[in-house]
Amino acid sequence: MNISNEIKKVQEKIKLPVSSISLSAAYVEIFSDKISIGTLPITRTPGDIIIYDTDERNLLRLNWNIVYERYREKFRELIMREMKNSAIEMTPATFRKIYLKDSSKKIIGFFECYFEDGEWRCAPSVFS
Repeated sequence: MNISNEIKKVQEKIKLPVSSISLSAAYVEIFSDKISIGTLPITRTPGDIIIYDTDERNLLRLNWNIVYERYREKFRELIMREMKNSAIEMTPATFRKIYLKDSSKKIIGFFECYFEDGEWRCAPSVFS
């Protein structure tokens, strides 16, 4: 098993930057910028192929707030390019999502942010 390939597989599946992983019999611990953001269940098949359980319920257990805090300014830059309104407040939501609030603190929509091909992207979703 090549650990670099496994790191790349995990990163592609969860769409977050992954600096390292630690494999156990049933779980993979995931590190982003050398900080643990949680674990995902794994299954090992014959031939020692690892399958990562990226079901939504498992992804929601990963600590998105750690990643959000680390990349907050980058997210603001990407989101403001789309919104053209610097008065908007950003708040981390569930996995890879950022809520946007107007000046009255009302949620007006969200962006989903994901790490792909070595860079961050933020895609807008429902807006009122």
